[in-house]
Amino acid sequence: MKDIRWGWVLLGALLANVAVTALITPIALLDGPERLGYVAPPSSFVGVLIVGYWIARKAPQRAVVHGLLVGLIAMLIYLPVELSQEVTFAHYLSSALKVLGGVAGGFVVARRAAAKAATTI
Repeated sequence: MKDIRWGWVLLGALLANVAVTALITPIALLDGPERLGYVAPPSSFVGVLIVGYWIARKAPQRAVVHGLLVGLIAMLIYLPVELSQEVTFAHYLSSALKVLGGVAGGFVVARRAAAKAATTI
């Protein structure tokens, strides 16, 4: 646990939620809030994937763990908002996709680091 860059992980989790909000707000303003159940889950994945990738690049030796932590903490930060309203399947799916997006971002960094190491040998 000492190899975890907690400051970056916490910043990434906050920025991941901001990224998800930035992705869904224009759609909610244009189409109305009825479509958010369809838009929020993929937006959650993409937003956390991008930020998880960025944070995982800060620690390529533990990239997947950093991506996972970004997704988990982003999910936990948003949990009180979800519980303050009626929880739907889209909420559960969005939470799961935040974690998967973080892991995917970390996995991409890990694969690139492994490929780069293999080509330099």
